[in-house]
Amino acid sequence: MKKMTSGKLQAIFAKQDADTILRYTNVRRFAIENNIDHIFARNVIMINPTKFMEAVNPKCYAQHYQMPRIRTERGCVKAWNKQYKRWQIDKHDIERLIREDKISHWKHGGKWVLNYDEAEAALKEYVKTYKGHTRAKKNRHKKR
Repeated sequence: MKKMTSGKLQAIFAKQDADTILRYTNVRRFAIENNIDHIFARNVIMINPTKFMEAVNPKCYAQHYQMPRIRTERGCVKAWNKQYKRWQIDKHDIERLIREDKISHWKHGGKWVLNYDEAEAALKEYVKTYKGHTRAKKNRHKKR
C-alpha cells in the first residue's frame, strides 16, 4: 500500500482546483475522523490516497476525469449564482440537498463541506421543478 503525505494530497486538489478549501490540516483531520490508514512520522502524516479518495467520493463516480471541486455551502451558492444567472439560490437550497442526502457532504468544524460537482448536478434537477423556499427568485430578462 503506497502512502502519500497530507500536503501532497492537498497539492493534487489545489492543482486541479485553485479554489479548493482543502488544506493539509483538513486532510489530516479528515483521515483521522474517517479511519483512513495513516501513519505519523516526523511531523508528517502519511495517508492511504486510495482510501482517502473513496471517502471523499463515496458514490464512486467512475467517469470523473478531474478532481472533485470541494466547497463550503457559501462557496457552492457563490459558484452557482455566478454561473447560472437565471436561477439564483441561497444556502437553504443547499441545506435541503444535504438533508435529502443527494450530495456528498461532511461536517468540518461548524461548516458543511461538499462536493460541488455533485451539488451542481443535483441543483440542475432541483431547479427544473423549482419549489424552493419563499425567498427563492427567478431572474427574468426583460425584452426591450
